[in-house]
Amino acid sequence: MPNKSFHDLYIHELKDTLSAETQIQKALPKLMDACESEALKNALNEHLAQTKQHATKIKKLLQGHGEDPTAIMCEGMEGLLKEGDSAIEEFPLGVVRDSAIIAACQKVEHYEICAYGTLRAMANTMNHTEDSTVLTEILHQESMTNDGLTQIALQIQAPFSQKELMPSRK
Repeated sequence: MPNKSFHDLYIHELKDTLSAETQIQKALPKLMDACESEALKNALNEHLAQTKQHATKIKKLLQGHGEDPTAIMCEGMEGLLKEGDSAIEEFPLGVVRDSAIIAACQKVEHYEICAYGTLRAMANTMNHTEDSTVLTEILHQESMTNDGLTQIALQIQAPFSQKELMPSRK
């Protein structure tokens, strides 16, 4: 087994997160097309623009360390995005599908929050101050996206009573 350093791990995690962001960029348009709520479509579209910026920032961080800005496959994100595809296929258009899409997107956001929190901690450990600043900005955006999705879920579900959202029992 090769001798790897903490810095090597940091670079590995940056490349893994770049892969996650790239996969999200490809998945978001399909999710936007599958939802009914305009607020949700707008939030996903806004996050798509942020996601593109995040990928660009990660590439710059990698280049700043003299690394090739090539992603390595993030299998965790691949699995989470498959759940989003399943939500589209399993639930009919409307509040239930939109709620399923929000749930899938929030799982993605939590993954990203974890990834960026970890990367920021690693950058701080190695005194990579500029990296830490960039990663903190991205982490904040991911947290705000997650909070926004929660608010949209509350808005689209609010008009429905418990009875309307629960299956009828015969």
